[in-house]
Amino acid sequence: QKLDHVHFSKHITLNVGGQHFSTSLVNLQKYPSSFLGRMFGGEWPLQAEANGTYFIDRDPEHFNKIIRFLRDGTVEVKNEREGEKVKNEAEYYGLDHMIQALTGHSAKQGEGEEEAIFAESNILSVEHQKQLDEWYTKGRKPKQWKLVYQSTRDGLGAEQFHSKVDEHAESYSIIKSD
Repeated sequence: QKLDHVHFSKHITLNVGGQHFSTSLVNLQKYPSSFLGRMFGGEWPLQAEANGTYFIDRDPEHFNKIIRFLRDGTVEVKNEREGEKVKNEAEYYGLDHMIQALTGHSAKQGEGEEEAIFAESNILSVEHQKQLDEWYTKGRKPKQWKLVYQSTRDGLGAEQFHSKVDEHAESYSIIKSD
């Protein structure tokens, strides 16, 4: 059950294991079923510390990579060992899209299955994803796709659209009409 009375600032400071990280509320709510999405989506009773931060009892070593992924959908690791540690953090935070970016497949993906990046989409399928890859990659390196705005999830207004899309350097809009 969602808590309708919870109101958060547009900017949030997290205290992760004693280290502070600041980001936007929009970033934390980007993946509603993730740990952070549920934490700041009104699902959990939550109260800020006296200094206005929200405490997460977790090692902060790789949390900057979690925040960067939420901001721009990218994740960079120096080596395989660091990649494994960051993957473990992504698993803890329930960021399946980040796991996919690190490993090339989803934690939920079974052997031999194809992963639909747009699994939340009502109009895009794996076949559409392949077509987008084909169009986009002509002469360019492959693109890591992600669904950043969905009207049925994020709202129908222009303000909701721009709050999700404007922070990305490049985006494509796909619209289904009857």
